[in-house]
Amino acid sequence: DGVQGKVILADLDGGNAKPVAPELGYTYMAALNPGGTEVVFSGPARGYRLLIANLKDNKVNLLTTDHPESFVPQFTPNGKTIIFFRRDGDIYRVDRDGKNLRKLTTGNKYVEFRLSSKDHHGSTDGPQLSPDGRQIAYLSRKSGVANVWTINVDGTEEKQLTFLNSECGRVRWSPNGSILSFVSFVGKYPQLFAVSVSGGQP
Repeated sequence: DGVQGKVILADLDGGNAKPVAPELGYTYMAALNPGGTEVVFSGPARGYRLLIANLKDNKVNLLTTDHPESFVPQFTPNGKTIIFFRRDGDIYRVDRDGKNLRKLTTGNKYVEFRLSSKDHHGSTDGPQLSPDGRQIAYLSRKSGVANVWTINVDGTEEKQLTFLNSECGRVRWSPNGSILSFVSFVGKYPQLFAVSVSGGQP
């Protein structure tokens, strides 16, 4: 409505649209679990703490009580774990029942993708799970400039894949999990790149 957002569940054609937990206020950044029975989401309503709604009984639980500013949650393919990142840019995981919260990375310092130096707001640019749910692709400024990295969902084998001198963003997996696409800048213009998950020249 131009003032606040609502998480909406609808059929693929847009029919049967209904809000999820409308009583909470401004919510967004939502993702369905693989079985379509739960939705995890965030938003200003609870200081960007993660919430999970059971679509069968409409019960909503708070997942990250002590962790505000939690963004872009995603379920792993088995629906048992949720991957997300926070304002510090680092990646976390938590079980769907709120237990076993764990920080997977340290020092990323990347949250928003910006189109230029005049883009003062930017847009949230979170990590993405691989199709098989075993790895996470994300952006990190550990080397000074935002580049593409991967890490296993258990926090092992953190790896920098790109070594560009211009900012990267919007990393996404190919359907077969063998290639990562991302945006970087050539001069002042954002361009589309692709790189093998084993590394190499984008």
